[in-house]
Amino acid sequence: MARETVWLALALVASLAACKKEPAPVSAVKITGGELADVSDYPAVVKLELNDYTDGKRDQLEGENNTKTDKQNNCTATFIGPRTLLTAAHCVEVSQRPPGSERRYRVLGQDVPRERIRISKTYGGRNGDLDSDLAILTLEGDVAPATMKVATVEPSIGADVEMVGYGWSESPIREIKHDDGTTIFAPGRGGTFGERRKGTNKLFKLEGGNAYVRADDRVASGSAGIAKGDSGGPLFVREGEELVILGILATSNGVDKNTTEAKYTAVTSERSRAFLQDL
Repeated sequence: MARETVWLALALVASLAACKKEPAPVSAVKITGGELADVSDYPAVVKLELNDYTDGKRDQLEGENNTKTDKQNNCTATFIGPRTLLTAAHCVEVSQRPPGSERRYRVLGQDVPRERIRISKTYGGRNGDLDSDLAILTLEGDVAPATMKVATVEPSIGADVEMVGYGWSESPIREIKHDDGTTIFAPGRGGTFGERRKGTNKLFKLEGGNAYVRADDRVASGSAGIAKGDSGGPLFVREGEELVILGILATSNGVDKNTTEAKYTAVTSERSRAFLQDL
């Protein structure tokens, strides 16, 4: 009986070890990683296609990033009205195109001409601080599959937030050493591109009219990050039971070799409210 008891105990230990969960892969804890948004999730969030044309033909980019998705880049946008989209200004500013080319914007199969795009007058510019990084696109006809409201009050630090975007599925942090001896950390890109994905995190801080979210790039960190293509995408928070837009993604930077910080233009700031009140 004693021998049988020992064997039963050993079997139980082996069984428990076999059931132990392995850490989730890095891609599974990123907004643009392993968690695809269901077709019914966030229907107001859509892909903003950015196509560059020269002599009537889409540019064929060369170099290591010469892929189909680089020839047709994209950002993310959110319907806040039946025909009105909110996105990042840096996605639609004229300077962001190859010399001698024409950039065309497309949403849900519809071209959006320049005259239907309005950029915040207080936008800091891509070569500046990217503050007030907001733009409004107006489509023809009421084509929105759904609409979202913008936040009216600032949430508490540490509040639960949800992030949605069409960017790269992986964003490994690169360590870049400069000639002057300084080192910076920059998010990279990899995996797949152009699919709507989602993630959750906590609000890290609200400062200078911006909302910040930090993500740990290590395995099983549990925090979602962002990547190229998520620009213009929404940062959602709850006001009561309602999910509303707190911010629009402007940029992301590496804090260290494990951590990225995403900067969202907060719609609750005085500058953002002034821009949005005329809609």
